[in-house]
Amino acid sequence: MLPVDISTIKRRKSVRTFVNGPLQEDHRQMVDNLVAEKNEAPGPFGTSSRVINLEISDKELDRMKVSTYGMIKSPRGFIVGVCRNDNKELIDIGHNLEDIVLRLTAAGLGTCWLSGTFKRADVLERVDLAEGELFAAVIPYGYPSEKKRFMESLVKSSARSHKRKPVDKLFFRGDFSTPVEEAEGRGLKDLIESVRLAPSSMNKQPWRVVLDQGMVHLYLQRSANYISDRFGFDLHMLDMGIAMRHMEAVCDIHGHDVEWLFDDPGIVMRNDGMEHIASMDIVGLPDD
Repeated sequence: MLPVDISTIKRRKSVRTFVNGPLQEDHRQMVDNLVAEKNEAPGPFGTSSRVINLEISDKELDRMKVSTYGMIKSPRGFIVGVCRNDNKELIDIGHNLEDIVLRLTAAGLGTCWLSGTFKRADVLERVDLAEGELFAAVIPYGYPSEKKRFMESLVKSSARSHKRKPVDKLFFRGDFSTPVEEAEGRGLKDLIESVRLAPSSMNKQPWRVVLDQGMVHLYLQRSANYISDRFGFDLHMLDMGIAMRHMEAVCDIHGHDVEWLFDDPGIVMRNDGMEHIASMDIVGLPDD
């Protein structure tokens, strides 16, 4: 499998229109291998969340179009994320699904995150859920089509997925009163950019990061006007898992070992909508 690098993170985007044709056999096998790998290697919290590959036949394409409200055209399959309604499991499934997304991107395939915008009943017909499990998200995949539909442009515009918050709104030094204006060192710059470019539900970008004495502390900042419990679980937790996978990817690129720490560092948070998720030691992350 092709490695994930910074260009992969920058190249990843939501693809909603795919080439109407089967995958090459090596790509079909790659998807199966990725799914098997994620089911054997738990996410940062080590939970029992799992992923499933649903290949789509030509006969099923019309029905799956209904399942995605017409927003996805001609996918060759869906990666389904399954977990219990538990924050740690949701973070793990977000982490593992984004790992698959990045690796498929590196191989030239297109993907798109779907959570609230697909009909779960159609997926239920093909997947047996254990008691207490739910569908957290699905990732359609296939070869990206060069021809974009009006629907795709409309969805992208309404989601504002092409816009990202500036660095000084997301990253801070020591505490939340000192924004980071410009990172020093290649490794740190890559880490900041990788988080800033991560996908998130409705492009809310709920992550906030504090750099403090060789540590990176990842926080969730809930949006006052964003109610995710209407889906039956907290979509923000998927976003945090995605951010964690992007941070890991940069450390992998620079040969820096990752160990997640979950003790609250005691930094004073700005409001009641904040929550510490995890921390990472970045001492030794290359600066060149």
